[in-house]
Amino acid sequence: MKTGPNSMSVTDIIALYAALLSTVVFFWQWKSSRPNIKVVVVCALEDGQIGCHISIQNLSSHVVHVGAVTLLYPWRKVGLMAKIKDAWVYKRLDGHPGWVMSSLRNYGFDDRFPCEVAAHNSVGIFVPQSVLETVFSDATRREIIVQVQDAVWRNYCSNVFKDVAR
Repeated sequence: MKTGPNSMSVTDIIALYAALLSTVVFFWQWKSSRPNIKVVVVCALEDGQIGCHISIQNLSSHVVHVGAVTLLYPWRKVGLMAKIKDAWVYKRLDGHPGWVMSSLRNYGFDDRFPCEVAAHNSVGIFVPQSVLETVFSDATRREIIVQVQDAVWRNYCSNVFKDVAR
């Protein structure tokens, strides 16, 4: 029942509601079908040793296959123009130009990966300070970022962990 040129009928309102609801459900299903991994790095004390604890948390409702865990550390300073050039040349936005990726295995540390992380579960790794000191010996600053890669090469990064053991 229309009363003016811009008013909507009840059928139009129901159709608009159904369209909005189906769009919301579509995006909700799309988001829930993707893996959601959170990487947390904290200072820790384990068996009398100080170091950092890496927690890989699977927040999704699916099993996630973690392929690798790598450390990123600052190797050189990079200016804004170099970041823009890097993004243009490689056609990707990398948040860490000037940082070096290195596996924990390069430092004689067994990281137990690849592995599976069950839904709504987590896996933890303790990295002792001796391994961190080896990493920091090549770095320009005493900072690391932990990057986790799943089975289809999607990368998930932690926040910057600043070493406080000194």
